[in-house]
Amino acid sequence: MANKSAALEKFVKAVGAAVLLGGAVVVIAPLAAAFGWFAGWTVSWFLGDMLTDTLAQIGIHNITPPHLGAQLAFVGSFLRTSVKSQS
Repeated sequence: MANKSAALEKFVKAVGAAVLLGGAVVVIAPLAAAFGWFAGWTVSWFLGDMLTDTLAQIGIHNITPPHLGAQLAFVGSFLRTSVKSQS
């Protein structure tokens, strides 16, 4: 009986971790996109025309710096760093 209880406890912990991770993704990805939009909007004050012209030259049309920032931040929120700290 104790063996089944330990297995059930491990299962409940695994399901809880999965739900917590899923909830974190649902919260963090839109927050990253919002921050990316704000960062793109700020960058567009200084480099807006240069950035849109450069994107147009490589074939990307009809995208503004805020939208580009939001897209990059949303995708980047699903990536994790592979560089380990040496300290």
